[in-house]
Amino acid sequence: MIHRAPAVLACVALAFVSPLSAADEAAAAPAVSNEPATAPAPDSAPLTLAEAVRQALEKNYTIQVEQRTRAIADTGVSLAYSRFDPRLVFSYTKSRENQPSGTDEQTGEDLPPSIYDNAIYDGKLEGELPLGLSYRLSASTNNPRGAFNDPMRPDFDYWNAFSGVSGSLPLLRDFGGASTSTAIRIAKTDRTISEWEFQATLINTVTRVVYAYDELLFARANLAIARRLRENAASLHRENQERFRVGAMSDFDVLSAQARVATREEGVLLAENAERDAANLLKQLISDEKSAALLSRTIVLPDVVVPGEFQTDVQADIHVALQRRPDYQQARLALQRNDLDYRLYRNQLLPAVDVYGSYGYAGVANDYKDSRDSVKDRDHPAYSAGVSVTIPITSYAERARYRSARLARERAEIALNSLEQDIVVAVGSAADNIRTTWQRVLSTRASRELSERTLSAELKRLRAGTGNTFFVLQQQEILANDEGREARAIVAYRNAIAEYDRQLGRTLERHRLEVASGTQTAP
Repeated sequence: MIHRAPAVLACVALAFVSPLSAADEAAAAPAVSNEPATAPAPDSAPLTLAEAVRQALEKNYTIQVEQRTRAIADTGVSLAYSRFDPRLVFSYTKSRENQPSGTDEQTGEDLPPSIYDNAIYDGKLEGELPLGLSYRLSASTNNPRGAFNDPMRPDFDYWNAFSGVSGSLPLLRDFGGASTSTAIRIAKTDRTISEWEFQATLINTVTRVVYAYDELLFARANLAIARRLRENAASLHRENQERFRVGAMSDFDVLSAQARVATREEGVLLAENAERDAANLLKQLISDEKSAALLSRTIVLPDVVVPGEFQTDVQADIHVALQRRPDYQQARLALQRNDLDYRLYRNQLLPAVDVYGSYGYAGVANDYKDSRDSVKDRDHPAYSAGVSVTIPITSYAERARYRSARLARERAEIALNSLEQDIVVAVGSAADNIRTTWQRVLSTRASRELSERTLSAELKRLRAGTGNTFFVLQQQEILANDEGREARAIVAYRNAIAEYDRQLGRTLERHRLEVASGTQTAP
């Protein structure tokens, strides 16, 4: 589950051009606004970036999938601990054995066989402790009976009972429950890796939302530019028609403006299509809707402002990235997991030396009750102790697993070092991109302002009779191009900031988000 801080960090905003002040220069009005392709309902609430992120966290399918993946990893820890679950075992065994009894010396006929019957009732509680000790608490009773056709071998029928405890403890191989404890530690490591994977999914999804949101801002701005450019040509065409009527302008100027109106219609159509694509991409990221209603949803964007200059400190931020980036923490945990395998398989090369022992009480009587009473009275103690040593002769399989684990650990260590180098380069490149895109914003802004002034001058010349329609139309398109470049530069700058946060692993912090379970840095 995701928690949001009470005050969501204000999204880095975007504003483009301010209009010219002269009313008679409406044709040179600023290019960019957040005008949607389809007019929204009057009561539609603007979708802020913070709200878009919130909806994505609630409804995005990629996040939902990763949440289940993290839950699956958590069950792996429970499964590893199940090794220590005690077990109750009950059994009953009935057996009979017939043995030939020989031949009658007088008649020479075979005697009836001797019969051995036995009934065994057994119950035990067994399990394993974290230190590797295997234990068993057992209580058993068996009823052996024998019927013989031999006066030298009397028949018997008695009850034999036993209750006691036994155990076995490894001293070298699997000492301290090596295999069991390693399985648990690997499961916990996998669970932590899964938590970092979940955090990476959140970071990537939020970053994708930022990109899609900014792209929709640009698409809306670009559409406004295309529409205004078309309207500017139409306005100029109407003005030229009026002047043509009074003989102050040639037919060529009227036709030139009219041709540009038709040409710029295509730009509007392309911009509308791009705006729909951008809106659909954002809607896909922030919605779980699966019907055509997704496509008909209207997104209204608020008025926004241009972000200020963003300062970076690459040296300090590289350290931040190594602490917060999920992929780096996953790589560290992968090395830790490989080290656990390495230690386990190194332990498996040792001889198996196990000590074992048992202690209990036995009872023998002619009936079941008396035999059990004898056990309760502890009349006949019984115990055993011993040691078992198993020395492998070749250990081909164990040595192969050990070498494989050692090489896997070395590979994980090299991969970690390589990733650390990649992070240094990525953070540096992301910081450079922020500086470059900020300079683009300043450069395109200056270019757009000059184009506005140039268009204003061309309009004045045209109205004074010293200019011509061609230069005005050309300057309108130059201004529109500069406005589009400025809009793209601002979006690129916003994206560069979002990418820098992603490279540092602090995207969630930037948007005042935290993972409820608390992902921790690998030790």
